[in-house]
Amino acid sequence: MKKIFLIASILLIFLTSCGQECEHDYETKKIEVTCTEDGYTLYTCNLCGDSYKGDIVPSTGHQTKVSTPGYAPTCEESGMTDEYSCTVCNKVIKPAEKIFALGHEYGKWVEATKPTKETTGLLTKTCKTDKSHVQEIVLPKLIKCDDYVYEINNPTCTSEGLETFIYKADEQEFKYEVVLEKLPHTYNEVVTAPTCLDKGYTTYTCSCGDTYVDDYVNATGHSHTPVVTKPTCLDKGYTTHTCHCGDTYIDTYVEATGHSHVKSIVDPTCTEKGYTAYTCHCGDIYKDTYVDPLGHKFINYVEDNNPGCETNETKTATCENGCGSKDVKEIEGTSIGHAYGEWEMTEEPSLTKTGKLTKYCNNDNTHTITKELPILNKTDYIFSGTEPTCTTAGNSIYKCEVDGQLFIIELNLSALGHKHISVVTEPTCLEKGYSTHTCHCGDTYKDTYVEALGHDVKTTKQKVEPTCIKQGMTEEIACTRCNYIEQESTVINALGHTNTDGDYYCDRCGVPYGDNVKSIKTVYDLDAINSNLSGFYQLENDIDLTYGSIFYGIGDKDHPFTGYLYGNGYTIKGLTNYTLVYNNKGTIDSLNISNSSFQTTNTDDPLAVFVDYNYGTIKNCKVVGATTFTVTASFEHTTKYNQSAEKNYFNVVGGIAAFNYGNVTDCSVEGNFVVQVNSKAIQDHKVSEIFGIPTQTYMGETLTLNHNVIIGLICGRNFGTLENNLVTAASTFNFNLSGGLHNKIYSGYGYSYTLVDAKMGTVCGENYSTMLNNKVTKEFTLNETNVGDKHNYSGVTNYTGYKNLLTRKVNKEYEVIK
Repeated sequence: MKKIFLIASILLIFLTSCGQECEHDYETKKIEVTCTEDGYTLYTCNLCGDSYKGDIVPSTGHQTKVSTPGYAPTCEESGMTDEYSCTVCNKVIKPAEKIFALGHEYGKWVEATKPTKETTGLLTKTCKTDKSHVQEIVLPKLIKCDDYVYEINNPTCTSEGLETFIYKADEQEFKYEVVLEKLPHTYNEVVTAPTCLDKGYTTYTCSCGDTYVDDYVNATGHSHTPVVTKPTCLDKGYTTHTCHCGDTYIDTYVEATGHSHVKSIVDPTCTEKGYTAYTCHCGDIYKDTYVDPLGHKFINYVEDNNPGCETNETKTATCENGCGSKDVKEIEGTSIGHAYGEWEMTEEPSLTKTGKLTKYCNNDNTHTITKELPILNKTDYIFSGTEPTCTTAGNSIYKCEVDGQLFIIELNLSALGHKHISVVTEPTCLEKGYSTHTCHCGDTYKDTYVEALGHDVKTTKQKVEPTCIKQGMTEEIACTRCNYIEQESTVINALGHTNTDGDYYCDRCGVPYGDNVKSIKTVYDLDAINSNLSGFYQLENDIDLTYGSIFYGIGDKDHPFTGYLYGNGYTIKGLTNYTLVYNNKGTIDSLNISNSSFQTTNTDDPLAVFVDYNYGTIKNCKVVGATTFTVTASFEHTTKYNQSAEKNYFNVVGGIAAFNYGNVTDCSVEGNFVVQVNSKAIQDHKVSEIFGIPTQTYMGETLTLNHNVIIGLICGRNFGTLENNLVTAASTFNFNLSGGLHNKIYSGYGYSYTLVDAKMGTVCGENYSTMLNNKVTKEFTLNETNVGDKHNYSGVTNYTGYKNLLTRKVNKEYEVIK
C-alpha cells in the first residue's frame, strides 16, 4: 500500500511539473468545538495534500463555577478563597488563595467570679473574632500574697478596718475590699485613793479615749496631830492641830512672857568706843553709856636690819596700849644696790628652739638679767663638725661669745636612719605583686609579695544570634583584667530569609518574602504599588527623590493600601508635599524617611510623613534628617457696608501619622523637626467716593479667621494605640498670627480677627485612646509672632517627658497695615 502511495505521489509531482492541475479528492475530518478552540471541518486532498477549513463553529468559552468552596479564616487558622473551574474542560480558572489567620483580638478582662477570703475568683477575656476563645486568670483567695497589691486600714476600738486587694491584669485593675470588725477596748486602770473628805475610785481609760469610773471607796475622815508652840517674849504660845491632808486648826493660846535683859559693860579700845549692853535671852539687845576710843600709842622704834638692792632699811614700833598694832618707817638712803655675777647658760639652744643666758644678783638671787641665744645655725655661731647621714652619726660644735664669755654647745647627732617611700606594684594575672621601699639615699628593698591573680576568664561579649538580614557573633571568652582571650568572637553569617510554606512571609522573621513579594528599587517601582494596593513589597536599596523625581504618594481616600510594605531598613529621601501613604489599612515595617518637606494653604488637609490616615500597622519606622511642615491659613476679604465674614480651617500634623486609628509601635522621630503655622486675616476696607467725596461711612464690619491646628511628632490625633515610640528630634513649632486692615480711606471702622486653637504635644497633640511607654529626650520649642493677649495652649500628658503647655487660643485684634 505504501508503495502504491509513493508511486502515486511521484506521478502527481511529474504531472504537476508538466503544468497539469490536480483533480482533488478531498477527505473530511470534523474537529469538535472546545472552550478555547473553534470547531470546524478539515478537508484534505488524498492526491496532493491540499487542505482547507470549513463549517467553522466559534469556541464556546469557559463555563465557570465554584469547583472547590473556600472557607473563612479563624483566629488561629488561615482560610481559603473559592476555587473556580470550567464545567466543560475542568481547567482551574481562578485558583484558591490563602487568607491569613485573623489573629486573636481579645477584649478587656471581665470579672466572672469575685474572690473571697475562702474562695478563688475568676477573670476572663473573650476574643472579639471568635467568642469561643476565652482566656482565664484564676484570682487567689483574698489573703496577703504577691499576686495582690495589698493595703490595710487597721480597725480600731471605734471604727471598722478595711483590707484592700488590687489585682493588675495587663493595664486593668480589679479592686476587692474586706471589712474588718472593730477591736475591743483595752483599758488602762488608774486608782485614785480616798481622802479625808472625798471618796476613792478607779478610772478605766482606753487608748481611743473611751473612759469610765468605777470601784468607789469611802472617804477616810480627818486625823489631826497636835503640835505645841511655846510663848516667847513678844508672841503668845498655842497648839496647832494638823491632818495629813493639810487640814489644820489652832487652839490653847498662852500669853507672851515679855523681855528679861542682862546688863554688861564693854571697855573702849584704840579704835572702838566702849559702852553698856543690855541683852535678853531671846536675842533682843540695846546699848547706852558710850565711851570714846583710846587711840594708838607708838613710842619705841627698833631697826629691822633689812636693807635691799632697791629698797631702804625699815624701823618698827608696837602700840603701847597692847592692841598689837605695829607702825613701820623707812630709813632714807640705806639701799645697797645690785651686784650681778657672770652669764650662766640656763637653757641650752638646739636645732629647733632658742636658748637663754641668765645673770643673778649676789645680793638677791631673785633679781636676774636674761638674754636669748638664737637657734643653732651656721650664721650666728662658729660651726665645726660633721653632718649625720642615714647610716652614720654626726658631731656638731657651735661657739658664740657674749660680753667676753665663750659658750660652746656640742651636739652628738645620731644617724638619721632610712626614710623609705613605699610604692605598691599590684599583682597581675601572670606576675606577683609586691611593695618597693626606696630611701632618698638610694637604699631599696622589696617585700609584701602577693601571688599572681591568674586569669579571670569570663564571657566578655555575649553571643548575638544572627537574623535573616543581620550577622551574629559567637561569644567571646576572655580575661577581664588583661588582654588574654581564651575564645575569640567570630562572625555568624546572616541566615537569610526562608519560605517553605508558600505564604508571603519569611518563616523565621515574618517579613514579606518569596516569589510573590515585589522588589522596590526605584521611584517607578514605588509608584507602581498603586497598581496593586494589596500586594507585598520589599525595598532593596535607598531611594532618593530630591533630584526631580515625581512621586504622588500611594493610594487615596477611596483606595487604601492594604498590603505589606517592608522597608528592610532602607531610606526614602526627599518626600515633597505628598505623604508616602494617604490611607493605610495594611502594614508598613522597618522603613526610614529622611529630609522631607510638606506644605498646604487654605485647606483642611492633614499632613504627615508616613501616613495621613492610619487604620493598619506602622512599626519599626523612623523619621530622620530635616523635616518641615508649613501650614498656611489666609483669609483676605473686601468688605461691603456693615458686613461680617468668617472662614474656618482645620489642619492636623504628625510625624508618623496625622490621624491614627490603628497601631504605631517602636517608631522614632529624630533629627530636626519644624512646623511653621501662618494664620492671617486681612480686611480690605474701602469707601465709595464721588468726586473724591466719600458717599458712605462703613461701621462695624468684622472679618474672622478660625484656624484649628493639632501637632504631634508621632501623630497628631490618636484614636488607636501608640506604644514604645521614641522622640529625640529637636522640634520647633512657629506660630505667625496676624489680622488687620489695609486701604482704609476716610472714616469708618473695621475689625479683623485671627483665632487660632492649637493643641501640641511632643508625642501626640490630642489623644483619645491608648499611649504606652512612649519616651521623649527633647521637648519642643514654641515661638510666637504677632500674638495677642488671650492665650490657651495644650497637649497630651500620658507619656514620658511631656512638656507642660495648656491649650492656647490666640486672639489677635486688628492692626493697621501700611
